Amino acid sequence: MDLMLPRNVVRLVPDWFSARLKDTDPNLIVYYNEHKNRWIIDRCTRDGVMASVAHTHDATCPRTNVIVVSDEGKYMPLCDALIDTIRAMDTWSTDGSLEKYKARNAAMEAENKVNTDREMRNLYIEAGLDNKRQLNHALDLIARHDVLRPHK
Repeated sequence: MDLMLPRNVVRLVPDWFSARLKDTDPNLIVYYNEHKNRWIIDRCTRDGVMASVAHTHDATCPRTNVIVVSDEGKYMPLCDALIDTIRAMDTWSTDGSLEKYKARNAAMEAENKVNTDREMRNLYIEAGLDNKRQLNHALDLIARHDVLRPHK
């Protein structure tokens, strides 16, 4: 059963959530989008992408979207699990430096290339086997029905 939300209720961000979000990153902004019926978390990029200078955010701050809060496409309230998800997404704290971040991305790209090559090789092998089966079936049909002597 889906959670029914009334449209005329003003949704306010709880103080405890705002405090935990500011502890995670002072440039994170949370608000409710009435069109999507979801909480949105954006990051203010006024001082640059990697800067974390605390300031009062307003509607003129340039932003980049961090997450549209939903639970498998359904409404999800602001909760501790969301804070944990945002902290897990923070690559700067997990990697610690630009070199480690680039090395992790290079390793992921190499692993992805190996997996893609393996999948492509398997697809070619399967397609070749399918072509051989189709050719053998066509040869059997020709052998059964002698097309050169149709009335024999």
